[in-house]
Amino acid sequence: MHYTQLRPVHNRWSYAISNVKENLWFILLSSLGILFILYGAAFAVVTFTPLVPSFISPKQTSAPDLADGIRQWPTVDNASAPIAQELCPGYYSENVVRTTNGITAWLRIAGQPCNIYGKDYNDLILNVTYQTDNRLNVRITDSEDIQYVIPDDVAKAPVAETNTAQKYEFEYNTQPFEFWVTRRSDGDILFDTRGTKLIFEDQYLEVMTKMEPNYNLYGLGEVIHELRLGNNLTRAMWATDLSNPIDSNMYGSHPVYLETRYGGDLQSRTTSTSHAVFLRSSHGMDVLLRPETLSYRVLGGIIDLYFYLGDTAIQAIQQYVSSIGLPAMQQYWVLGFHQCRWGYKNVNDLRDVVKLYREANIPLEVIWSDLDYMYQYRDWTLDEKNFHPDEMHHFLEELHANNQYYVPIIDAGIYAGNPTNLSDVYDPYTAGLDKSIYALNPDSSLYIGNVWPGYTTFPDFYRNANTLKWWIEAMRNFSTLVDYDGFWLDMNEISTFCTGSCGNDKLSDNPSCLFDFVGSPSTDYPEGFNVTNSTEGFHADSAKAVMAQIMPAVAPDAPVQLDKIGRNVNYPPYKIKLAEELLNLASHTLSPNVTHHDGTLEYDIHNLYAYTETMTAYKSFLELRPNKRPFLLTRGTFPGSGSYAAHWGGDNSSKFYYMAFSIPQVLSFQIFGIPVVGVDTCGFGGNTDFELCARWMQLGAFLPFYRNHNEITSIPQEAYRWSSVAEASRIAINIRYSLLPYWYTLMYRAHVDGTPMVRALAWEFPNEEALKDADRQFLVGSAILVTPVLEPLVTTVNGVFPGSRNDIWYDWYNYTKIEVPNGKNVTMDAPLGHINLAVRGGSILPMQEPGYTTTETRKNSLKLLVALSSEGVAQGEIYLDDEALVPASTLNVEMTVADGSLSVRSRGKFVITTMLSKITILGVTSKPKRVHFDSPVVVNWAYDETSRILTIFDIDKFNGSDLKSFNWTLTWAESDTST
Repeated sequence: MHYTQLRPVHNRWSYAISNVKENLWFILLSSLGILFILYGAAFAVVTFTPLVPSFISPKQTSAPDLADGIRQWPTVDNASAPIAQELCPGYYSENVVRTTNGITAWLRIAGQPCNIYGKDYNDLILNVTYQTDNRLNVRITDSEDIQYVIPDDVAKAPVAETNTAQKYEFEYNTQPFEFWVTRRSDGDILFDTRGTKLIFEDQYLEVMTKMEPNYNLYGLGEVIHELRLGNNLTRAMWATDLSNPIDSNMYGSHPVYLETRYGGDLQSRTTSTSHAVFLRSSHGMDVLLRPETLSYRVLGGIIDLYFYLGDTAIQAIQQYVSSIGLPAMQQYWVLGFHQCRWGYKNVNDLRDVVKLYREANIPLEVIWSDLDYMYQYRDWTLDEKNFHPDEMHHFLEELHANNQYYVPIIDAGIYAGNPTNLSDVYDPYTAGLDKSIYALNPDSSLYIGNVWPGYTTFPDFYRNANTLKWWIEAMRNFSTLVDYDGFWLDMNEISTFCTGSCGNDKLSDNPSCLFDFVGSPSTDYPEGFNVTNSTEGFHADSAKAVMAQIMPAVAPDAPVQLDKIGRNVNYPPYKIKLAEELLNLASHTLSPNVTHHDGTLEYDIHNLYAYTETMTAYKSFLELRPNKRPFLLTRGTFPGSGSYAAHWGGDNSSKFYYMAFSIPQVLSFQIFGIPVVGVDTCGFGGNTDFELCARWMQLGAFLPFYRNHNEITSIPQEAYRWSSVAEASRIAINIRYSLLPYWYTLMYRAHVDGTPMVRALAWEFPNEEALKDADRQFLVGSAILVTPVLEPLVTTVNGVFPGSRNDIWYDWYNYTKIEVPNGKNVTMDAPLGHINLAVRGGSILPMQEPGYTTTETRKNSLKLLVALSSEGVAQGEIYLDDEALVPASTLNVEMTVADGSLSVRSRGKFVITTMLSKITILGVTSKPKRVHFDSPVVVNWAYDETSRILTIFDIDKFNGSDLKSFNWTLTWAESDTST
């Protein structure tokens, strides 16, 4: 059975009569729209097509009051709220048992229970486990085993391994019970609860640590914020659908932080140390960062803390990521350039976009479909009028024949058929009913949401084997219609436009759509648009009035609906600090009292929803395409999501400041263990312009995941629409594609040990405290420094070249040494279309001649770019494989330079069919007398005394077996000691 939607049958006359009013409005609005288009065309100078999007037929909309709810005042902002640290008694320890692997003890309440934000537990159990030499686990649970604990079959907890010499010390006081964690090497106290109380209630846990003055913390996401968090904010963890609010909770929950310390005596410390702390919890929580303390305030569960000793920032990240699940190795094509838009209304639109990219000679790897391809926004369907299966089949055949790929969107909400309309048949929904896969209300009725197709149900991915079977069946049926190459998992935080269940009585209104886009094109443009775009777009003012949000106290009649163990989960006594747009925990997402099939409440596992959907999709891919790496892009994330999927930053806006925020976004996800991450290049919401899009297309080329995407009410923003953007994109994508062997090696390194693919300057230069805030520059791997323009109306950019006076940087474009003081803020030329790149001395970059696709690029000749350090040394690596889930053949190449020789050694059976054609060596201080390989290969070489560049070329004409297998040595200085 194929999941093509069976369309409802209507009497055409009765249908027309019932829609006369709607059609008249459509005619009126369309007429106004035509006038608007004509007006815009008079002022627009655009390369290919008009900037105004096509209008959409109006659809029935649901009542807006369904999103209403009772606003909750965040407890942390309520001056009259009781303070648990002052009123609760804390705990004392007894029956302490020490073993070689850790400590166990009983914790007893140290006085009268306070019961402030829930019911206090009198007795707790402490388990301290020395998991590895660098990892410590402190776990506190209730003795009654009532509180929720994340099961290993859902998300594996970090596993204890053999350890011989712990680099930490766990110490404690008995009465009151307090603990602190110390690094043995320097006596640095990393976590210290002394002087604070442990609070453990059924709906409120609190643990607090003292912090160093002016501490440096990173992580605690997902959030739009500078990379360094500061010490006066509250970070809420509650996954929800909000379009990239600044400094508020959004799509993912990652309660892990990285801390870097430059020492108490800043003058005497010559290097920094870093460590990480992870609170393993799926509950909503506040993390309070204050000048002298950090506090966790969690809505339930247990205290399950993990400490990672580092010592460097990258080591701490590696230790954390390795413990939660190493990132998936993606297919090579994922590193290409991707194009999407909500508004590709038929197959011809997709075909035209692919065609126009090729005509503009802008490499395109993947074309995506947003909701447009579905029948009435319903998953696993095709709109047979605009995306007929036969047309899609022909289009995807053409696409794949050209080594390009296709990825469609799948939303989490499943349209619920209208029970009063027998013709409203939607097979995936009824199949789900048959398998009992949907989330429920406490009374076991279906929980009904409202998303794009109308009223929906939500698959229960939590420990429900039937849901996996249903997803596999849906994927299998859909694959007969669409030869997809991956899936885009959206709206999976999970998103719904009702606050609480809409109610089963609403199903008779289906099909219903919440939003009507008729006649509402965006008039929002980037900062500086009026200056730069007076002749290249609409003359529009991008300024918007900001409406003040009034936050009343909790209504006195807030309902109290207790669960089976006496908790008020929908309106818990402690209210976490949600984004101001959110009324309460159920706003924009599932109600906390949603009941899963094993009886678990959404309250306890809400932040796991997207993770469990992603894991289900990943398993389904493997069932249908064994040993082929699945490609999934997910919006909602949780620790471990990187083992299954890539991520993008969600619904950002076409603003320069959002482009700037994309750098800390991507860097933060390196900490979170999801390295293949990017943002919607040129912005999702609002209109871009040629200046912003050109700058962003060049920045995006140096982020791990690279996709241009925007919404239906905004102007189209494909890279070919402005000549300046097209040229900037060609340059950037060609650089990206030339570095594909380097990118793939970085992805492999992240896959095997959690090393970040892109890096903050402070991580690579841990001795330079001045870099602790730096997030307007970043590094691709350790070798390429990127300094993008992040503001409008400028032709220069400021940045630093980090390192000591012995560190060398080379200009990417001309390979010459950059002669500026290290660590000093300098101004660089940055005309539109140019992004400043520098290569770090001591690096060896594997490269290829760029082609139109990643497949074509891989067929081109290989090159090596060797950038010598001031000591004349360098190193690098190459990893390649057959791209199977478990590769049958791999190749690891290690490259090192010392004493005027480049040594290349490899292991593995993967065979490279392309030849090595050129080696460029930067920083050779004098002309060699002789250049030769250790095998009988003719060497053609040239040396430029001005730039000090040695070039070995035409190697592919003489490639012997050793060169092909990457086992050789090139020497250029043994007879010239001056180098």
